[in-house]
Amino acid sequence: MIIFDGISFAYKERHVFQNFSLSLPDKVTVLEGPSGSGKTTLLKLAAGLLKPQAGRISGVPERVSFTFQENRLLPWFTARGNVEAVLPRDRRHEAEIWLKLMELSDVTDSLPGNMSGGQQRRVAIARALAFGGELFIMDEPLKGLDEPLQKRIVPRILEQVPRLIVTSHSAFETELWGGVVVDIGALG
Repeated sequence: MIIFDGISFAYKERHVFQNFSLSLPDKVTVLEGPSGSGKTTLLKLAAGLLKPQAGRISGVPERVSFTFQENRLLPWFTARGNVEAVLPRDRRHEAEIWLKLMELSDVTDSLPGNMSGGQQRRVAIARALAFGGELFIMDEPLKGLDEPLQKRIVPRILEQVPRLIVTSHSAFETELWGGVVVDIGALG
């Protein structure tokens, strides 16, 4: 269980969390809430990308895989190269397996600039899955993907992750992920 115990965090003068406490259960947690409610900040705090100004966070495993809202692909690498970049040399052959899982076999040799936004999104997901970890944190991973595609890839993602914290703005997506739903907007 990941525990946020009395955390406070602010960006300059804008307080996002003030003496905030929350326990996230194991397996799948879906964070909901309006824009600006702190979902992304909470994910970054959990991953150690941001540090709380007060309080403490415990229960976060050592190896965390993060899918950001932005795809953050390396533009000079192909889809395959972006996935290979997180794999040890002796496992780089697995890149195609992860791309196939995300239905990207037809763009393995394409650069991000030659892919649609949805294809880029799925490369970012494939890269996170290839990286592996004990905890997967995904910030709006289904953004830009149509519902039939979401229905196909969410079960594949869930099969690969031992533990997941994901954000969602859509009731449809939330239902696909299953798990425990936490409304950050209602807690703040």
